[in-house]
Amino acid sequence: MNFHLASYRNHKQSKHDAEHVATWRNEKTVDYWRHQRMYHQIDPLLLAYPKAKWLTVGDGRYGTDAHYINQFGIDVIASDINDTCLKQAKQDGFIRDYAVENAEQLSFKDDEFDFVLCKESYHHFPRPMLAVYEMLRVAEKGIVLIEPNDQAILEPYKDGMRSLAYWFQFSVKQSLKKFIGRKSAEFPIRYESSGNYVYSISKREMEKLALGLNFDTIATKGLNDSYLEGVEYEEVEENGPLFRKVQENIKRMDGISKRRPETAGLLIAILFKVLPGQQCLDLLKQSEFAVTKLEKTPYLKS
Repeated sequence: MNFHLASYRNHKQSKHDAEHVATWRNEKTVDYWRHQRMYHQIDPLLLAYPKAKWLTVGDGRYGTDAHYINQFGIDVIASDINDTCLKQAKQDGFIRDYAVENAEQLSFKDDEFDFVLCKESYHHFPRPMLAVYEMLRVAEKGIVLIEPNDQAILEPYKDGMRSLAYWFQFSVKQSLKKFIGRKSAEFPIRYESSGNYVYSISKREMEKLALGLNFDTIATKGLNDSYLEGVEYEEVEENGPLFRKVQENIKRMDGISKRRPETAGLLIAILFKVLPGQQCLDLLKQSEFAVTKLEKTPYLKS
């Protein structure tokens, strides 16, 4: 019954190696380059709403999420359940402000922020949907999730014969594995050392969440990334071995995603509580977001 408390306690007590932490603000590394690619996905919102107020959730990685938003001259508070790195980041002038927060019980007022960003933290939470509702509570305009894309959710009927053929091949491979005694790993279950299950999101899940709250619009986009051990320490150079390998991996995955967009490794999902302005919609489309206008319930008045 108290599993979630134990999970959050473990996250709160986690420690980071000082040398590793120092790499998070090093703009020359391959790892920094990787994360910049993810941050650029929120540029349409930062450009369309230059006076917005933001909150970042699960930003314990030295406040790097908030730091990116600060560079646009936008007001933002970094938050995490563990303040070790955030305290140091503020002392170093890397971020302007921070708060110690449990994502399930944010201390802020309703609609206190315009937007909330949760980048690669949702999948760490023991009860992530509670955190999403809290983020939606404190956000007036919407929230952004940048998280692993759930590869197990594929819908053959949306992609015609190509998806049916994929599933046929997949089923045959799994049957052969079972026949020869090999363990099938079609949808591996992953747990973190803190104890919690590693969640992932999907476009369909985000649509259902938005429909359940009678929202007007969501925007989604797939993005591929590649992490290799040591990218935190290698600087970006054209012939750098890790940088070259990371780029090759991303290029290969992009080729697959062009044929099957749902297979992208990451999903950027923006849930709008209010209808975004035309400038924002135009910028999202220019950035190759799929903007979905949702059908609202006919049984309740606005």
